[in-house]
Amino acid sequence: MPMVLDRHLGGYFAGGDPGTWCPRLWSWAVRRFGVRSVLDVGCGEGHSTRFFRELSCDVLGVEGSAEAIAHSTIPDAMAQHDFCRGPFRPSRRFDMVWCCEFVEHVEERYVPHILETFQLADRCLLLTHAFPGQKGHHHVNCRPGAYWIDLIERAGFRLSLRQTLAARRVTHADYHRVNHFGRSGLVFVPRSQTAGPTVDSPEALTPAPPSLGARARSGFLLAEYRLAKLAKKLDRAVRGKRAAEGEKAAQ
Repeated sequence: MPMVLDRHLGGYFAGGDPGTWCPRLWSWAVRRFGVRSVLDVGCGEGHSTRFFRELSCDVLGVEGSAEAIAHSTIPDAMAQHDFCRGPFRPSRRFDMVWCCEFVEHVEERYVPHILETFQLADRCLLLTHAFPGQKGHHHVNCRPGAYWIDLIERAGFRLSLRQTLAARRVTHADYHRVNHFGRSGLVFVPRSQTAGPTVDSPEALTPAPPSLGARARSGFLLAEYRLAKLAKKLDRAVRGKRAAEGEKAAQ
């Protein structure tokens, strides 16, 4: 699948990126949080947006690339927006915001625009991010998980470790190679389940050094991911050894 590059807007995989295709995760999230509406931020051609619609959700995809929108699989539910120009402000709110492999393409000075849009989520926010040094077109804001945990919690959410771990376990069955949510996915819920996420002042959305608590939780999630990856590697090795022994015994 060729990747289409579009200046500072990043890019997208024509036909969809298998590493961001998470039908089991999406189905789980819709059931777990009672989701009926989804805002898909950085949706590319809208493959995930369309799947959420197939789950009977009211959907809206947000994408900066005109070319991606021109090839959208769900053109009637797409909005073009460049976060360098400001937050995306539709006339309605959503139960869930989904944002996969997008935030690393936006310069840090524009991050408050993304955070304000994330605040449209009334029930949950699920997102991925790129780690420091991760290669990619226009990767201008690759950060550790603590950076995003701290910022998004200051924007009126709280990280749910339990739901994050559950979501990562679910999505490992979606794609066995580079699964972006399985590696960096985070699940947030609004601090207030009645009023949705809010902040006391605009300064709360400005990037700052992560708190100790955010760093601790980020470290825990990274360690858990590495242990899970090691366990899968050992399991494959054991199964391979047993298969080889079985073939040898049959000879």
